[in-house]
Amino acid sequence: FATIVSAIKEGRTIFNNIHKFVTYQLSCNYAELFIIFIGILLGLPLPLLALQILFMNLVTANLPAITLGFNPSSHDVMETKPRRKSTLVNKKSIQLIIIAGTTMGVLTLGVFYFTLNVLNQELVVARTTALMTLIFFEIANAFNFRSFRKKVLNRSPFTNKYLIYASIISILATLIIIFSPLNKVFETAPIQALNVVIALATSLIIIVVFDILKIKKVSLNEEK
Repeated sequence: FATIVSAIKEGRTIFNNIHKFVTYQLSCNYAELFIIFIGILLGLPLPLLALQILFMNLVTANLPAITLGFNPSSHDVMETKPRRKSTLVNKKSIQLIIIAGTTMGVLTLGVFYFTLNVLNQELVVARTTALMTLIFFEIANAFNFRSFRKKVLNRSPFTNKYLIYASIISILATLIIIFSPLNKVFETAPIQALNVVIALATSLIIIVVFDILKIKKVSLNEEK
């Protein structure tokens, strides 16, 4: 009997982690599509280039997403009712995908527009700032998806140490393609400290948004 209980607990944890992985990945992909589509619709220069998007998908989104599979099980995972439907994408997760993707997309476009038209910086600098903003968004968003209920701001960031490692690698990789000779390949440019601060400060908004949603219990019922 004890073995059966342990197997059920492990199965619920695995399902929840896969659910987080899928929802997180779709929210990042939606944000990227949103930025390109709305940016073109508004008549703006292309905010992100194809190689930059490929870099994000392979490095800064995939690495944190994979580490979500290592989230430890919640202490009350066995107190939830059995699932009636084992769908990975349901109404609640679609809501989170749209909220996260739209928030990241709108604010990244805002940073791109602000850098280009208010700070009057070059297009390559505006693109680089937008790229860094979205990458920071995706890393911050991964911390949101460690749990569909528990808030980020009152939880230790070391709950999932692998996510910390993935975040560091993603940030270092981003700095390399911006501040090293590789910036010629990715069509980026070294940016000022102000641009980095704008990108970082803007990206933290996604954590505040999701913590507010969690307070209001706009969460998935499968995982507590």
